[in-house]
Amino acid sequence: MSTTAPEPRGIGRLLFVCLLSLYLVTGGGKGYSVDGGFGYEMAKTVFLDPKHEYFQRFKSAFARWGALLPLLGQPFVLAGDALSRVAPERDALVVDGHTFRVEDWPALGAGGRFEAPLPEGGGVTADRLAIVSFLSNSLATDQGATVGQVRVWSAGQPVVLPVRAGVETAEWAYDRPDVRGLARHQRPRVVGQWIGQPRGNLYYAEVVLPNAMRVTSWELLGGSGDARWHVRAAAFREAGSGQWRDAQTGARFWSERQTRDFFTRLGYSTLNAFTTAGTAALVYAILGLLEYGLTTRVVAALGYGVATMAWPYAKLDFSEPASTMFALLAVWALLRVSLTPPGSGPLRPSSPPARAHSPASPGDPGLRAAFALGALASLGLLLAMVGKYTAGLWAGAVLAQWAVSSGWWQAESRPRALAFGAMTVLPAGVLGVLAVAVMAAYAGETPVLYRNLTERLREDWLSLPLWTGLRGLLFSPGKSLFLYSPWLLLALPGGVLLWRRHRRLAALFTVFPAVVVVLYGMKLVWHGGGWGPRYLVPMVPLLSIAAAPAVEWLLERGRATRGVLVGLAAVSVGVQLLGVAKDPEQFPTMVRQHVAPALPDLGSRLGGRDYWVARGGEGLARALLDPRDGGGAARLRGLGYLWGYPDALLELPVTQERSFALSLYFVDWDRQARRQTVEVEDALGLRVWQLDTDFSGGVWGTWEVMAAPGRPVRVRLTQRGPDTAVLSAAVFDAPRGERREAPVLDRETKGNWLGRYGAEGYVLFAWHSFDVDQERRPNYLAGVEASHTGDRPDPRIHVEIAEADLLDTPLLYAAPFSPLLGNAWLLAADTANLVLPARADLAQAILGRPPWTWFGVAAPRLEQPAFGLGLDFWPTLLYTNYASHSGVIGAMWVTLLALEAVLIGSVGLLLPRLGWPARLAGTWVGVLAVGLMVFDVLQVRG
Repeated sequence: MSTTAPEPRGIGRLLFVCLLSLYLVTGGGKGYSVDGGFGYEMAKTVFLDPKHEYFQRFKSAFARWGALLPLLGQPFVLAGDALSRVAPERDALVVDGHTFRVEDWPALGAGGRFEAPLPEGGGVTADRLAIVSFLSNSLATDQGATVGQVRVWSAGQPVVLPVRAGVETAEWAYDRPDVRGLARHQRPRVVGQWIGQPRGNLYYAEVVLPNAMRVTSWELLGGSGDARWHVRAAAFREAGSGQWRDAQTGARFWSERQTRDFFTRLGYSTLNAFTTAGTAALVYAILGLLEYGLTTRVVAALGYGVATMAWPYAKLDFSEPASTMFALLAVWALLRVSLTPPGSGPLRPSSPPARAHSPASPGDPGLRAAFALGALASLGLLLAMVGKYTAGLWAGAVLAQWAVSSGWWQAESRPRALAFGAMTVLPAGVLGVLAVAVMAAYAGETPVLYRNLTERLREDWLSLPLWTGLRGLLFSPGKSLFLYSPWLLLALPGGVLLWRRHRRLAALFTVFPAVVVVLYGMKLVWHGGGWGPRYLVPMVPLLSIAAAPAVEWLLERGRATRGVLVGLAAVSVGVQLLGVAKDPEQFPTMVRQHVAPALPDLGSRLGGRDYWVARGGEGLARALLDPRDGGGAARLRGLGYLWGYPDALLELPVTQERSFALSLYFVDWDRQARRQTVEVEDALGLRVWQLDTDFSGGVWGTWEVMAAPGRPVRVRLTQRGPDTAVLSAAVFDAPRGERREAPVLDRETKGNWLGRYGAEGYVLFAWHSFDVDQERRPNYLAGVEASHTGDRPDPRIHVEIAEADLLDTPLLYAAPFSPLLGNAWLLAADTANLVLPARADLAQAILGRPPWTWFGVAAPRLEQPAFGLGLDFWPTLLYTNYASHSGVIGAMWVTLLALEAVLIGSVGLLLPRLGWPARLAGTWVGVLAVGLMVFDVLQVRG
């Protein structure tokens, strides 16, 4: 008689620990998004801000970003705050027991002079002066050359003390590998590194005064030649007591609040590591309920954890990972009930029924478990929706799956099915209504989905042509789900196999993701920002489960198919490393700010033209160019209104009698068929103009006006159409001609007004967010006074013009600007910079060839591509900011090595339980250990 060996226990816990330790090792330790910034600040305000100021200012934003992360974030911000209380200030520098404060002092070159601040408490009788400083542009400066002077005054008599290269100070980059050995002077005592640049040295010197002297004033003087002297801290030693008295400029690099925030944010940044590892454990558990083999379950769960977007999002601060974990918890509870044989006792799917086909009684432990699991599902769905209002889709999907798979129509299954359904719906419904009521009462808002639902569907969710968004989500070079998670290609055949095996029970893992993809394909902002298609992150665990049958098939067919699986896993893990190692916004920001604005039609001709048209790209020229920068094609645009419902008034008082040309810009941006009367009154009379034709394309009207003190120019707008009367700009020029009754009209210039209008000044109403004007008033204008009649108090309102989204067009649809290629390019430069630091030319050569040049795309040259260098891991962040603090760096190493030990240990325990031979398991554990050693070395080579 043969027996089947029982499966090893604790595999799910080992998977959780393994992935959690990996996520914690590769975390970023900082914030990444506006959503995450809101969650962090709101979490912090609960216990760390007694006045709850952030809550009072931004509580209405709960309607958009939810309350889940602030709720879950409490222990993380409290742990980070506790850490901040024992951490040193970033700008503190301890030398021989005295703590200096590193500050910004003026750089002194030839002929430079700076009157330095006296020590704290005023004049001091001193015998020594300590200086922390460095030199720049000094590689050619000889040993002992005077690069600066200290002039100390006492009783009207000065003492001049020289500062010499190689004695008191030296070149900041003295030890940088690419310049090492090139300096013509020696290196004095190094006491610290630059904040944010560990390759920059800070040097310490004590200058002995001729005798003890009462310092009444002192100054720093530059030397000669090209070298520049940079002081960062100074202190006088008090004669007699030997105490050091700091001289401080007050120009701090970092405040105490920023130190607290640094470590509090570091703690908070680990939140999604826990939620993502929890989701992976749930993937494993759900596949167990579906009766897949141990190896298949582990491979599928690990595939989710390290071969999909789940890994990068474990370090990001978006709410999707947390919301997904709780929604998947509800799925697990539903399957636990649905897959339990009717009439069995405690809900264990693998156990045989105790009394087949017997109806459950109120005391039935299986019925009690169904109630408990229903309550758990209810809590999971409620928390998911608290995190993301779109998790309402999950609630609908779970209920639909319950309706088709719970067996409620069968007498023997009905009690448990109805118990589960009732406990899922009723608590979540009641608590959900209460949550909305509390939000409305205390935050002044309700979730955006529940406000103006029809309008939201029309203007956002169902407003984009399906193929435009669907192509982006599935096939685009910038956001394709299968490019960012190649592992999920297995879900295509796997979903078919899953349906054949489980029929209706597979709907949640196959039909629901397809429905979500279609819905988001029609959403105006279908991509969601972040790394890859962010809005599809909640679908990734479901698709990972759908991939399990394909994983099983490949594992069972032999060495060749297993090789295919390993190859796909390797490619997928490599893609995730691109997202984990770099800040996901680093490359896109470079393209948005320096490249896309200079491309024809913001780069849409290279890909995504239909998206550009659908988002209003053709009408973007109606928005007003930013007048603040130096000109050129890379200007940004903005728009706002001075509005009236039904009327508005603009008054322009002057300080002197003056004639000038007043040009007003009108645009019916959202094409609401506006019509209005415009009255212009000046010192010479009133003129009336009927703007009774379509002005959605934008029109400028110019009046020659005269004003005097007490006789301002008044512009009155009166609504004559179905929507508000509006005015977007008032600009001022010298008189251009004779006074006329009708304005001179210009329908060609639109928002490209610079160089044609506004030579003397301008006011762009609500051009900035939060209804803030952009203005440069003429010297004869005393003020700008606006008033209106309307249903809101502010006569100004900012208009969202979608330019920020349109700047993403090449990043979304054009291969030369794919963030995948961008991160690969930056990581190649990082590799050269970290592995071969003495070959700075190699990193620069790589940076000089960004991805679009590989395709022959003509685009502006990046001025500072080196700003894209740097790995995005928390040890790197700590090292670059606290390299001068050995205690912090020591604690960093202890924490990092402990996490890596847990990771190695968990993998070492996991592989033998999967049946791996000891030698093979040991080999792969060794490979992991070597990889982690390389990772550790790279953290401190920046």
